[in-house]
Amino acid sequence: MTNNRCPKTGKLSFTNEQEAKSFEEQNRQKYNNPPQYPYPCEDCSAWHLSSTPNGNSRIAQVRMPQVPEVPESRQKIETADVIRLKNTGMSAQQIADHFGVTPAAITYHLNKRESGNGSGTRIKPRGAVISLADVSRKKAQLAEQQRLVLEQLAQLAAQEERLLEKTKMKFEFLPDDLIVITKNDEQITITRDDLNLLYDATTEASAVTA
Repeated sequence: MTNNRCPKTGKLSFTNEQEAKSFEEQNRQKYNNPPQYPYPCEDCSAWHLSSTPNGNSRIAQVRMPQVPEVPESRQKIETADVIRLKNTGMSAQQIADHFGVTPAAITYHLNKRESGNGSGTRIKPRGAVISLADVSRKKAQLAEQQRLVLEQLAQLAAQEERLLEKTKMKFEFLPDDLIVITKNDEQITITRDDLNLLYDATTEASAVTA
């Protein structure tokens, strides 16, 4: 085992995978630690240990998913132009690509046409008979809106899961009775004795305030 630590993560460094495995087994048997898994570091030439199983050995960085923006009124798109392109057979996605906006913006203008609030004339007067083609077109528009909403919900759920994972406290037990505690991308290193003292002090404080 080398005497160095990773300059970026601060983790203990090993010269190869076998050395890391041997250290992990000895450390786990001696201190009854949870299993750790070796992985090659991308920031240095050494191997480190992580509580994440193989296949996901590096803790993923949280990246904000790109959620489609809500259409803005300042975008220079006329409802009549959207309807004209729609009548040529173009899909909402194709029209969105044509104007360089999101499909949600195009759906917004199409809905204005359906409600009679657009700049064009209404296709059907009040009380007119709705054809099968009208129903199919409306279903397709609603399906597109539903797809966009479900996509945004999935992205937000993934973002929430990653943020919750960051709030979990993780412990890494090192030699010399050192413990690295990680939470919310912040790390502190304390000794096992300090941890016991902190636990006793917290227990006493809780008993006093109870």
